[in-house]
Amino acid sequence: MEEVYNAIDGFFTTGFLFWIEVLVLTGKLYMSVYALNDIEKWYAMVSYTNFLPKPMPMSIQTGVPCKWISDSRLFVLDNFDGIQNSPFRIYNSAFTLCPPSFWVHKCYAVVIKAVVGSAGWGTCICSLLW
Repeated sequence: MEEVYNAIDGFFTTGFLFWIEVLVLTGKLYMSVYALNDIEKWYAMVSYTNFLPKPMPMSIQTGVPCKWISDSRLFVLDNFDGIQNSPFRIYNSAFTLCPPSFWVHKCYAVVIKAVVGSAGWGTCICSLLW
């Protein structure tokens, strides 16, 4: 089960924005909301917490929420109209307006800043991002 949790973490920290971009390009951005809801339900169903230490460990199903879902859903829904027709808007408006407290901003800020900097957009756009 730990491998699945790690795969979910890896997806959100390295592939989430690219997944949104692909969904926009294929005209299926609406599927992201359903997929995020499915991940949230599955994660809550299979999450367990160990309550008793050895020698009698006991795991109890606790319904722990997936830490990525809430911000992800808000990111998509708050920006749905703006990004559904243009994947570039994911980076130049949705990400720019994303609260710095969101995991999306924390995980992707360095990557976006590097791309923006290498594209020669200068300090004006960088000041919007930070």
